[in-house]
Amino acid sequence: MATRDCKTGKVRNTATIKPLQSTHNSSRDAKAEDSVKGKRLPAQPGQKTNPKIKVDSQKVCNEKIKAHQDGEKVLDFSAHMEAVRPCFNKFGQHEPATVRIKNIITQYVGDRDGCGIEELIKELLQNSDDSQATEIHFVLDKRTLPNSRVWKEWKSMQGPALCVHNNSVFTEKDIESIQKLGVGSKSIDPDKTGQFGIGFNVVYQLTDCPILLSDHKDICMFDPHLKYVPGACDERPGGHVDLQQDTNFAKLFPDFMAGFLRGQVSHAGSTIFRLPLRQPNANSQICDMTFSPPDVEAMEATFQSVEFRMFLHSSLLFTKHLGQVTVSVMGSDGKLQKKVEVRRLMPHSKQQQLASMQKKLLYECKLLAAGKIKPQQVTTGSLSYSMQTEDDYLKNDWFINQTFGLHGLLNAEDYKFLLSFYGEESKKFLPIAGIATKLHTKSLLSSHVYSFLPLPIKTGLPVHINGHFAIHSSRRSIWEHTSFGKWNRVLRDYIIGPAYCHLLMDFSKEVRSPADVKRWLRILPEMVKAKDEYFASLVGRVYEYMVEADLPIVPVSTQDGTISFCSPNKCLFSPAQSNQVVEAVLLKLNQKVCIYSEVGLKFKMATINKLKFINSVVVLDCLKSLNLQLSQPLSKTAFTDTATLNTMLGFILGEVASRDYGVLEGAPLCLTSDLTLRLFSTSSPVFIDSEYSSLLPELPHMFLHADVASNFSFATNQKPSGPIRSLNFAQLGELLPATAEYMDYKWTKQLWAFVKTHAIKSEITQQLSPLLHLPLVPLSDGRVVSLKDASQILSMAEASKNMQTVTEAMGVLRLNPTLLSDEKLTKSDINHLSTPFMLNGALPSSFLKAIDMDNTCNVKKIKMEHAEILLQYLNLDHEAIKSDVDLQKTTMSLPIFEDVDGIYKSLKDNSGVILDSCIPTHGVAQWMEKSHCILLKEKTVYNTLYEAIGLEKKNAVEVYLDDIFPSFQQFDAELRLAHLASIRTSVLPLLEAYADSVTQERFWSRLQLLPCIPYKMELLPASHFKDPEVELLSLLPHLHTLPLMFADDEWLPFLRKAGLKVSITECELLQCADAVTNLTTAEFSETKAKLILETASNGTFSKETLKKLCEIKFIPQDSVPVDSTLLELSPSVIPSTQYMSLQQALMYENDKHRHVFRHCVLCWTTRTVLPNWAVLSTDLSEIAAAESRPTVADVCQHMKNLCDSLPDKISLSTFKSFRKVVHYCLDYLQNPCKCMKRKCDNCAVIKSLKHTPFICVKNRHLRVKPTQIILHMPADIDADLLYPYVFNRPTDMAKYDDLLHYIGAASTPSPDLYAEILHSLWLDFGSSHTLQTNDKQTASLAVYGLFTSLCQQGQRLTMQPLCLPSDKALMSLSTELVVPDSESLVKTIKDRGYQYMCSLSSCSLTKPAKELIFYLPEAVRPKLLSQLVKEQVVVNTPCDLSLDCPFYGTYEARLHSDKFKQALWLISRVSENKRDEFSNDLGRLKLVEVTCFHHLYGYLSEQGRTLENSMIEKITHVENTLGSAKLYIQHCDAYPGIAALVNEVAAAIKSIVCYNENYYIDSGAIVDLLNCASEEDIDQYLIEQGLNTREDDMSRPKPGTIISKDVRDLFLYNPDMVFQPKEYVGYAMKNGEDLIYAKVIRETEQGEGEEIKPILRVYDIDTGRGYPVQVNSTDLFKESRRQSFDECRQIMISNKKSPAHSAKQGNAIVEEAKRTVTKLLNEVYSDPTLWKQRDKVKKMLLLKWHPDKAGDSILANEVFKHLKSEIDRVEEKYSLSDDEDSVEEQVYEWEEVDANHKPPATKKDQTDQLADSESAAMKGDIEAAQPWLKQAECDLVTAQHLIDANTGYEWAAHICCEVIRKLMVGTIIAKQDITTELESTRLNTKLFETIRRIPNAPSDQLAVHLMELNKLKVDETTTRQPGTFLRNAIPSQVFDKEICMKVKDLTIAIKSLLSEFLNNSQPMTDANTSKD
Repeated sequence: MATRDCKTGKVRNTATIKPLQSTHNSSRDAKAEDSVKGKRLPAQPGQKTNPKIKVDSQKVCNEKIKAHQDGEKVLDFSAHMEAVRPCFNKFGQHEPATVRIKNIITQYVGDRDGCGIEELIKELLQNSDDSQATEIHFVLDKRTLPNSRVWKEWKSMQGPALCVHNNSVFTEKDIESIQKLGVGSKSIDPDKTGQFGIGFNVVYQLTDCPILLSDHKDICMFDPHLKYVPGACDERPGGHVDLQQDTNFAKLFPDFMAGFLRGQVSHAGSTIFRLPLRQPNANSQICDMTFSPPDVEAMEATFQSVEFRMFLHSSLLFTKHLGQVTVSVMGSDGKLQKKVEVRRLMPHSKQQQLASMQKKLLYECKLLAAGKIKPQQVTTGSLSYSMQTEDDYLKNDWFINQTFGLHGLLNAEDYKFLLSFYGEESKKFLPIAGIATKLHTKSLLSSHVYSFLPLPIKTGLPVHINGHFAIHSSRRSIWEHTSFGKWNRVLRDYIIGPAYCHLLMDFSKEVRSPADVKRWLRILPEMVKAKDEYFASLVGRVYEYMVEADLPIVPVSTQDGTISFCSPNKCLFSPAQSNQVVEAVLLKLNQKVCIYSEVGLKFKMATINKLKFINSVVVLDCLKSLNLQLSQPLSKTAFTDTATLNTMLGFILGEVASRDYGVLEGAPLCLTSDLTLRLFSTSSPVFIDSEYSSLLPELPHMFLHADVASNFSFATNQKPSGPIRSLNFAQLGELLPATAEYMDYKWTKQLWAFVKTHAIKSEITQQLSPLLHLPLVPLSDGRVVSLKDASQILSMAEASKNMQTVTEAMGVLRLNPTLLSDEKLTKSDINHLSTPFMLNGALPSSFLKAIDMDNTCNVKKIKMEHAEILLQYLNLDHEAIKSDVDLQKTTMSLPIFEDVDGIYKSLKDNSGVILDSCIPTHGVAQWMEKSHCILLKEKTVYNTLYEAIGLEKKNAVEVYLDDIFPSFQQFDAELRLAHLASIRTSVLPLLEAYADSVTQERFWSRLQLLPCIPYKMELLPASHFKDPEVELLSLLPHLHTLPLMFADDEWLPFLRKAGLKVSITECELLQCADAVTNLTTAEFSETKAKLILETASNGTFSKETLKKLCEIKFIPQDSVPVDSTLLELSPSVIPSTQYMSLQQALMYENDKHRHVFRHCVLCWTTRTVLPNWAVLSTDLSEIAAAESRPTVADVCQHMKNLCDSLPDKISLSTFKSFRKVVHYCLDYLQNPCKCMKRKCDNCAVIKSLKHTPFICVKNRHLRVKPTQIILHMPADIDADLLYPYVFNRPTDMAKYDDLLHYIGAASTPSPDLYAEILHSLWLDFGSSHTLQTNDKQTASLAVYGLFTSLCQQGQRLTMQPLCLPSDKALMSLSTELVVPDSESLVKTIKDRGYQYMCSLSSCSLTKPAKELIFYLPEAVRPKLLSQLVKEQVVVNTPCDLSLDCPFYGTYEARLHSDKFKQALWLISRVSENKRDEFSNDLGRLKLVEVTCFHHLYGYLSEQGRTLENSMIEKITHVENTLGSAKLYIQHCDAYPGIAALVNEVAAAIKSIVCYNENYYIDSGAIVDLLNCASEEDIDQYLIEQGLNTREDDMSRPKPGTIISKDVRDLFLYNPDMVFQPKEYVGYAMKNGEDLIYAKVIRETEQGEGEEIKPILRVYDIDTGRGYPVQVNSTDLFKESRRQSFDECRQIMISNKKSPAHSAKQGNAIVEEAKRTVTKLLNEVYSDPTLWKQRDKVKKMLLLKWHPDKAGDSILANEVFKHLKSEIDRVEEKYSLSDDEDSVEEQVYEWEEVDANHKPPATKKDQTDQLADSESAAMKGDIEAAQPWLKQAECDLVTAQHLIDANTGYEWAAHICCEVIRKLMVGTIIAKQDITTELESTRLNTKLFETIRRIPNAPSDQLAVHLMELNKLKVDETTTRQPGTFLRNAIPSQVFDKEICMKVKDLTIAIKSLLSEFLNNSQPMTDANTSKD
């Protein structure tokens, strides 16, 4: 054996020896012992060797052991054991252990003397929980074990020890990681709580040499003192023993093994730690703590203490797996006494739910660490549950909440931190937290922090807190700074805080009584009791989250005294000093009041300021928020009496500052004098003073009740506002009506007294403004009017006497103060108070307003002298008159204007004109007189007044506008024409040159309205005539044609400006549309409709007009381009003779000419479709709701209409048209929606087609529903045989599979479908009628489909009862049938009358019936004949040698040997997913009992009765049972016996191993193994078969070892290389990150007769798993020669140290590596057959040269850059060509081509064509046959590619069958033009029959080729497309490369034969043929 010295590192040889054969000659033993010291002794037959024990000690031990077994007296072992020195594999920590461990303990312990037993127990609990143990057992072993059979250094460890046993096994990773000090492997595993190497090191306080035994296979011993493990060194201070390899270890050291509680606990599947307690005399360099007998007793007392028991209870609160802790003591007598056993009890459903949530959280955290999801995407959840921890004396009830994920909204800082924190390569933490509280306890809980196990950190809170904290290595505090501190803060704010809230909320659901509330209050946190700032912040976060999440978590009281919980945002908190009256009123008002003041206090301490505490403001807001509609007696309200109401007002008003009674707005506290309670309202204020109540006799409710009014008062200078006020002018004016019965003279005098008393003269106008509507002003007619009405009445107190005389003469209404004056109220007072509100007669403007408003004034009484006085009076205020139009009108109405005749006239009904001098007056005066126009005398003194009222000199334009145009119709024709010509020639130039835009617009508007054109004895405006150049106006009947005299170029421009009709109005547009339907010709209608659409699209019409236009039917409809018969059966929604509207029509898209056809086809029965010339604008299409695509509902309803209207029989042309329509509809339905969700409207409509028969099968007369269709009928199922029960999906509808499947078509036939077919046959024929021939085929195919589908994973049969055919072709119930699983039994008992099930092999089923029937449910399963008839054996002559027979003993030893089992493992062919099951079944061989006999007879028994003539002699017999097996063999003189016996034993072994599963084991190989005389012969046989995996070079690493970065560049990647058996290679793991060592076993055979490319070779390799792994050459890396590798490494090292050193050599290596990469990529990408290998080669090259993987060297960096550029180059250059597209895509392309082909119409039916083809030759369609023949050539190329790639032979055979089918279809079309049903015909036999009828067809040669294909078992039913496989079965071995080449050759021959037959009518290119 080669070992490495731990100090020098050199390899040295260690001699090993096998155990010697024992002998009774002691002297000879001594001599033998002397002779073999230091030498290798040969192994004795039958003995095993231990290569790890030296000769001298091994020999002595073996002899003593043998002597003891032989019963001799054995000497004392102690003398001999001194020489025994065990040998261990290298193991242990990699650095000086004692110092490091001591520092770790010092860091962990801190300033204490040491950690207690509880902390040590806690660390061991933690490690057990991380290893997924569910139970742990601590045993204090007080025994002193024997030390005679141990190594001398171990004697000190045979004393008392602490043993720890758990029910989990250490993995290889655990064994590797436990050797590390201070750096645990769990640091980056978020599912682990602790870190091996840190917490575990506390055990060194008890012991210097911890020992563990895992699964009774591995012993690991820690020896930091390098004392207890031989060969231990500083690098590996410990030892490891593999008990499976070193089987003698336990025999050599039984006293050592006794320390592992043998016989007390189970070793299998568990781990035992033994911690020998440090003895007082130990000289430890780690710890001074020792354990004397009193110390051991003290430890036992600790285990029995109540405190320790409570510690165990609390330790199980948050463990992930651990659920039971047991502590026992083993006394010196060896008896185990249980001291305490603590169990955790919680509902199983909660355990499953918790485990599921933890598992999901762990998975998502790994995704988060990988950067695949964001922190807020981690699933949040919360689970509360009750749990119990109990032991024999104590039981604790707990209420726990576990919260997962991040709750609440992450701020930006925390979000950024989490992204970086989880992205780091450091310890990962889970976002998980838990809160636990103890139930049924009166004392506060001593709370602790948990990190799944308790930590010595107290919180001061009333609960235990668990979280995945970042804690210091001492476990005594949590991190506060660095990233770990940030994580703890995130954990606190987003996980622990919400978890605490969820606990409180879920706990509140159990509150039923005040006692429950006290328990709830006990767990409510209090900030002042928190131990430090972290937990104080946690308390604040808890209360903050309550408010933030609006949780119903605060206890509130109700009026009936019950307790409920609500959100803190929705309740009122009682203060420390509460007002019970106020709270009682609030409760009566159904308010949620928290009467527990401590709750509000805790919220306040947590600085939550958003809560509502009961105070005046809150109570007032609460009362207002009730929205009480009060107007009822006080006694009927919640306040009941005035005392309670005064208390509430006093509570509220006590804090109101500055007597601001506005706060009472909306409060239901207003008690009026009528004892009615109302709301305080500013809109309905109440008054506190009542001395003016006589002014408001009808409003007594406006005054407060006397008892309530005492609460209110106003300051002297305070202005009352709000709901409570003092009476003033404004309020009085609002409350008093304009008139009332009580408003008499006395009341008016009293009101004047109130005004005089309260008014201030300087502010009279403002103060009395609220009283404007009240009667206060006396008038000259004796009335008293309001101030408001007096605003239009004159007060002449300040006017001149002349004007007073004039007004009096005119009778103008004016102020009369004498009416109300008396001693107290004088005229002066009335004038002074009234004048500000009246018109001042001293102002002319006021005078004009007064007479304008005064109906009693008579202007006719104005005399001539009065006229001049008024003109002078008005001229004084001409500016005011000029600025007011009303004043101007009033002035002009006065008869004060003198005309040219000296008469004073009014201009009220006439207009005054001062003519311009340039206009001749001849004739004008007459026109003006007729038009009521007055010529005024010019008075310059009054020019300003004339100008103010608008009297000015006029120009020609104004004269025409104001004077001539109104009288134009009264002129004669000559004069009218002269004026029009004058306007056209003279006035218009003047207008355009000098007039402003307003005047021009005014002139043109008057001219356009001027009736100036004669038409039928009347004058009409120009707007009544149409422009002769606008064509669309001809549709408007109300427009007239221009007279000829105006229809020339001289008058048209003028008339267009004058209003000639040149455009269409909105109403006229609608009239035009209505007029289209009355046109005579279709062409004229189409032209006008097109003009209307263009006008509507280009004009600016309103949406309402366009909407009305869309509703008018003016668009002539096009005909639908479908078969006329189909159109007659399913007529259009609008007949072709009618017009259509734009409303909801389908419009044509210009850029897609095919859409107009498809739109018509898609929905002619449901929607209208616009013709292609009907182009709509965007606005018009939106208003019309016109769509470019029909809706899904329209198309689906259209399909239903078609199917409902079609008869059963239709013509061929109608059928073709219907099929195209269906295809178009299905094409469209695939696009609108692909979500296929139930709630989707479109998908629901599509789903409604489920019962619509739109699928045409068989022939044109049969249409079926989608539910009757199978989309992917297995290739081995002929759908024709299942007619009429089920139909295959037509080939032309293959592209609609997804759509049809959603509608209701089945993807593949289900077992229930086949069962229904069989049941239908049973109903048709019964149990007594024989099936007919066709029905037999149907039944056979249904049976085949039933069992084939049941073999698929996930398929099961639910239909009952099941009917199956019998062997007599009778349908019977399956339970009445018997399966003849044994032919010999059938022959023997043929007369027993059993009804046998039909032969399943006749149904094309390959598996035996006895296996297939077990796929059926037990209730319908037929019985096996072997179950009814049993085979029994009788050994008449057993073997004479009995138990000493060497023959059967050798057989039994062979079957029981591990070598034989390993050989069977290697020769088997078992898929990797069944390797574990196969290994278990191989273990059955060790339980086989072999019995030898001379003669053995077998007989049959039926139900316990022996059958006659059934006795036969046998040479072997095997009895298989579930647990074991028994093998009978005929005795022979020598092993292995006669050949027949060996063959039958091999078959028996195969039946034993394959008892439960079908594994492939070659029986011949088993025979070869049985013929091997010894195990060495078996090894030699395996070597010959290339299956030997023994190490030839012991210095090489074992297969499976990871290749380090230092030597990774030793392995070159070039899949073009050929690998040899036993060659070491590198294998890329599936993770794509690591390379491991592997060894080539053999190359897998892949065919004969053709050279296979190296890159496509497949090898079996050994990866250290114990079984071969099959890989491709692209997965392997070749190991280069070590010499060249060392040279390369020296160059790379020198380049790292000095870049300039050896630059020439380094560049050469880099360039060579680049060339290799380029060459390999070019080879793989340039070959189309290697396209599947591209990704793998690219991945492997990136793995090989990535700097992180290959070492950050110059070579790796340069080659990696070159590799990335080369990958980009070849991927761009060698993209997949069309020939490499999938066959499915190619098939789809030619199906599309064929779908577009339209064969010429024929009058005769296709059936008649086929029938008459022999008698009459018909012309074919060569052009239509071209797509079929070309596609066949493409498919043939695809098949050749698959064969060249050595993959997919069965798929290649399937393609060849498709090629033959397409060739025959193309031939038929080319010769006879028969297309219907050809594309859906899958059977070549049917196509051959059609070709045979064609004259001169080469039917004989074609039949020969087709028969050859049938002999090869290759036809359209046995070859299958990979996507239609029924299950993931092993590919058929029939279709190998040789058969595929024959199939391809036959295909080429058929292609040549049919090409020759076509006589060059369809030439076929031979480019690809020659290549094939």
